[in-house]
Amino acid sequence: MCPIRFLSIATVAIASLSPSFGQAPPNSSSPAQPLSWEQLVVSDNAKCVVFLHATVPTDPTALPNISEGTGFIVSSDGYVLTCNHVVQEDDKVAIKGAVGGRYLQAYDLELIERSPSRDLCILRLPYNPNHWPSIQTIGDATPLENILSLGFPPNNDLTPQPGMITTNQAPHGRFTTNTPLAHGMSGGPVFNQTRAVVAVVGGGHQFQAGFDELIPIRFATQLLQVYASPVLNLRNQALQDTGEKVAEAEVKLEKAKDAIAAGKVDENTKQKIEQKIETAETVKASWTNHYVSYSNLNREKPGRQAGSTKQHVLNDARKAANQLSVVSEKVATLSGQKE
Repeated sequence: MCPIRFLSIATVAIASLSPSFGQAPPNSSSPAQPLSWEQLVVSDNAKCVVFLHATVPTDPTALPNISEGTGFIVSSDGYVLTCNHVVQEDDKVAIKGAVGGRYLQAYDLELIERSPSRDLCILRLPYNPNHWPSIQTIGDATPLENILSLGFPPNNDLTPQPGMITTNQAPHGRFTTNTPLAHGMSGGPVFNQTRAVVAVVGGGHQFQAGFDELIPIRFATQLLQVYASPVLNLRNQALQDTGEKVAEAEVKLEKAKDAIAAGKVDENTKQKIEQKIETAETVKASWTNHYVSYSNLNREKPGRQAGSTKQHVLNDARKAANQLSVVSEKVATLSGQKE
């Protein structure tokens, strides 16, 4: 077993944001293309991610003990989840956090609770009368599942890093990933294709590239309960259910496109599939609009505020997800996925 190390000594290249990553398509006369799941994750959650800078004062003749990392807001009250190792265990540690970007306004954060055995930590931002933006859903992950990590590598602003969960057999029940992660990304959120947070960026192995470790978000459930995270709200869990349906439908649609590209269907069937895929893309765009609207409404009016409006939007998201599921089933049958 290689010695475990935190991401502070990783030396890897980080993919930069593409010009359109996390942005809506520009206005044009052509129909807008639906956002990819990665773009949706970034656009919907960028303002929930926090750049963390922790400092412990030292002897005047020595350099200060500085640690940088990432956290993410888990409730509208400003509670932030990160890794315990990001914040030095010292009574004099001073923590600052910039919400949504490394170079934005930095706030003083309060250390609330540590969970060393899980390598998790809860911090708190100052009171915000307009509420802090929070992640909305969490979920489970499985090996070979595509993921997207968000964090702040050295001297970089918020960076999305795609990859895959390779196993769930790492020590202490963690996941391993082939995602190239770097110092500064520890404590950041990891999303899957259902747009839910499934893990927290943890550490890795010093001499084995591609074996960085992720802390399953279920390890943080107790902390999320204590600090009233909206991810445990029943409506938000229902929203997560719609995301899972959409992700399943997308897999079937992609397999159908692959079947067409490989020439596995005749011309008549190809036309039928393409028509249904066009319908599916329209329905997916509708679901995306409802998903984003719900998340924005939930952040602007957290708790029980605007409950009936949220339920209406959630119902629309469910209808769109169910419709997409039906269309994708028909596409799967036509493309030979169900023989």
